[in-house]
Amino acid sequence: MATALIKSRYAISLNIAGLMIYLTLASALWAPLGDQSLPIGAGTPIVWGLTALPVLILFLCINFVWLDLIVLRTHEERNWRRLLVWLVVMLIWFGVNRFDLAMQGTTGNASITMNSPASSSAHALSGSQPP
Repeated sequence: MATALIKSRYAISLNIAGLMIYLTLASALWAPLGDQSLPIGAGTPIVWGLTALPVLILFLCINFVWLDLIVLRTHEERNWRRLLVWLVVMLIWFGVNRFDLAMQGTTGNASITMNSPASSSAHALSGSQPP
């Protein structure tokens, strides 16, 4: 049991390092505060794909190998703590990825709001008042 916790600590430490590397690479592409709703640049996805995505894929592979080892040991020992730790680590990765997407301004909000200059000029051309 003690060796299993030590191995989990190594995996957790490795994941913390991976999260830090991922956030460092991804933060270079974040939109300035307040500008997250503006469209992203054309090269931003390419740069993200060449820098942060390989880190994400590498740690996805590492974590699936870790999951395989956990499942084999859990089946033998009936100890679910390692699986719970793995699930928490995966939730943290998911949360960090969602945070990265929100900071890049790529949350899928591409609609024009009624207060935007584009909608104001459309209302001016049509002669109607905005609601």
